Amino acid sequence: MEFNLSEEHRLLQRSVRDFARREVAPHAQEIERNGEFPLDLFRAVTKLGWLGAAIPTEYGGGGLDLLADFIIAEELATALPGFAMDCMVHSGVIGYKVIYRMGTDDQRKEYLPRFTRGEVIGAIVMTEPDAGSDVRGVKTTAAVDGDDYVLNGRKTLITNFGAPLPSVGMVLAGMSNGDGDRKYSAFLVEKDTPGISVSDPIEMSGMKSSYQNEVTFDDVHIPKGALLGKEGDGLKMALASIDVDRILCCALSTGIARGAYERAQAYSRQREAFGQPIGDFQAVQIMLAEMATKITASKLLGYYATSLEVAGQRCTSEAAMAKLFATTMAQYVTEHAMHIHGGWGYTVEVGVERFYRDNMAVVLGGGAAEILQLAIGKASAAGALGSLDISSNPN
Repeated sequence: MEFNLSEEHRLLQRSVRDFARREVAPHAQEIERNGEFPLDLFRAVTKLGWLGAAIPTEYGGGGLDLLADFIIAEELATALPGFAMDCMVHSGVIGYKVIYRMGTDDQRKEYLPRFTRGEVIGAIVMTEPDAGSDVRGVKTTAAVDGDDYVLNGRKTLITNFGAPLPSVGMVLAGMSNGDGDRKYSAFLVEKDTPGISVSDPIEMSGMKSSYQNEVTFDDVHIPKGALLGKEGDGLKMALASIDVDRILCCALSTGIARGAYERAQAYSRQREAFGQPIGDFQAVQIMLAEMATKITASKLLGYYATSLEVAGQRCTSEAAMAKLFATTMAQYVTEHAMHIHGGWGYTVEVGVERFYRDNMAVVLGGGAAEILQLAIGKASAAGALGSLDISSNPN
């Protein structure tokens, strides 16, 4: 499998990297300290066309693919991971996967131009107080009422729905089929629909530029056209969107690790001890070598999972592997970046510790390590690890 980027992807990578260094990084500490959603940055990336990079041009997008969203998320995460997470949920998970790949023609025409113009921000509205990784534990209900569905329930730790913008979220809800069993359906719901209330942002340890809110649905009427797919397709759609979410979580953690690594590398050339730069000591060189190797491996795993999704192949195991490796890798890299900085690495002023805190949000979101290991192990036991046959012996 070739992982060479096309010229379009390389140009995008250079552009986003330059933007992250010039326009985002200098303000990242202040944005995090204030805990505010960076609305000006959101508008800036909208003008640059990056919020719809993977969306066809007929809907106002850039006409590329999911790899473009991976690149954008990684590069932005080297400077401000919370903002990178906001963008990847909006553009890659909701805009690309949910609406473009799984929505109807009417839904694409209604929402995608608004997404690419930044008029709304996309959100995954699934997690509940008693239902995180176990999506079958969702208690929010949907009932038919004439030409409408009526939603009731409570969601929590929802990214983007509480941002200072109009929002459109994919809501997962259970429906009774009349015999006591429940089927799950997914809906596209706008934040300004009567009956929806959104709490103040929940204070988090990291990712402070990304709003996480509780969302309550109290007899919320939505039209039949809000249904994604067919009634009962909700779990299938939720799991498919989670695959893309995990791929882009790999991009986030890869970018987080790169941001920490680049700062540690630069510091190792500047800081002197015993009469020479600390980067001349083999112990520091070995740490940097391990960090660089793990970052590269993480990126390649992410690229591979992305290539399967772009080709329309199932990538559940590969997406889980990419997220599991990337988040674990970023924990290692961010911790060792603090080590290289010594005591200064633990200070807020230097900013390296922020990457460690931010990565924990990626570790826990979209399926924690144990959930990912179970998914990979189950696929391995069934002999279903996708098109990359890791058990084959070429000899």
